[in-house]
Amino acid sequence: SRARPFVHIMQDKDIEENYHAQFMEQALHQAGFETRILRGLDELGWDAAGQLIDGEGRLVNCVWKTWAWETAFDQIREVSDREFAAVPIRTGHPQNEVRLIDVLLRPEVLVFEPLWTVIPGNKA
Repeated sequence: SRARPFVHIMQDKDIEENYHAQFMEQALHQAGFETRILRGLDELGWDAAGQLIDGEGRLVNCVWKTWAWETAFDQIREVSDREFAAVPIRTGHPQNEVRLIDVLLRPEVLVFEPLWTVIPGNKA
């Protein structure tokens, strides 16, 4: 049998996002995808090769998110103001907690709502 493409549906822990995530899960199943809903980031970590994995050990390489990109921008601002001029994307260290930006800004992770979609919605 052929493997079906897999999408991690990422949502924050707000209960209002449950319906949104479940709706997308049904739509993705109808489109032929396997899915898994991740509530929050607690279940994410790093494997021995430094790759992003979920709690079942599955690589995270395709995500659909309920988070607004602005949430990631806020995280970038917070880290940049405190620590660095440029934001380091964490990888490969089990002691490092996975942040939203570590998922959404990874080159090997396909995000169904790409970053460029923020531009038309910006009033600047």
